[in-house]
Amino acid sequence: MRRPNLASKPFLNSRPVWVVAGGVWLLALALSAYSLADFLSVQGQEKDAGTKLQALSQKAALLSQQADALNRELSKVNWKKLKLEVDSVAHAASQRQLRWGQLLSDLEAVTPWDVRLLSINPAVDASGAVTVTLEGVATSREAWLGFLARLMKDPRFANPIPRQEQAPGTGNPMGYGFSLAVTYKPEVAS
Repeated sequence: MRRPNLASKPFLNSRPVWVVAGGVWLLALALSAYSLADFLSVQGQEKDAGTKLQALSQKAALLSQQADALNRELSKVNWKKLKLEVDSVAHAASQRQLRWGQLLSDLEAVTPWDVRLLSINPAVDASGAVTVTLEGVATSREAWLGFLARLMKDPRFANPIPRQEQAPGTGNPMGYGFSLAVTYKPEVAS
C-alpha cells in the first residue's frame, strides 16, 4: 500500500470559511431587510408628520387672523370708561355685602338707653373696610361720652372719632347732639 503524499496535494478545510461567509451574508440580508422596513415605516411617519404640520400651519394662520380681529376690537375699547364702570360695580358689590341686620344688632348692643341714633350711614372703601357715620342725640354729655366709651371697648368697632358736638339749646332742643365716625368690623365675634 502506498502512502499518499500530503505535501503534494494539501487538504484545505474550507467549511469554516463557507459557514462564516454564509453567516455574514445572512446577517447582511437581515440588516438590509430591517433597514428597508425601518425606512418604509419612517417614510409613512414622515408623511403623517407632514400632514399634521400642514394642518397645524392652517390652524395657526386661522388663530393669527382671529387674534388680529380681537386686537382690532380691543383697540376700539375706551379703557378709562370701562375701568370706571368696573370700579363702580365693585363698589356696589362691596356695599351689598354689608349685612344691615348684623350692623343694626351690633349697634343696638352698644347703644345705651339714654342715647338715640338719628342717622346711620355705612360706607365701604376699596379695601373693604366699613366706616359708619352716626348722628344722634343723648340726654346729657355723660351719656354721649358713655356711648363713645362703649364703642371703644367693643371689638366690633374701632377708632370712634367725634366729628361734631352740639349742646342743648335753641338750635338743638332735643338734647345733646353729636356726630361721629367709627370703623365697623363685622367679622369680629363679640
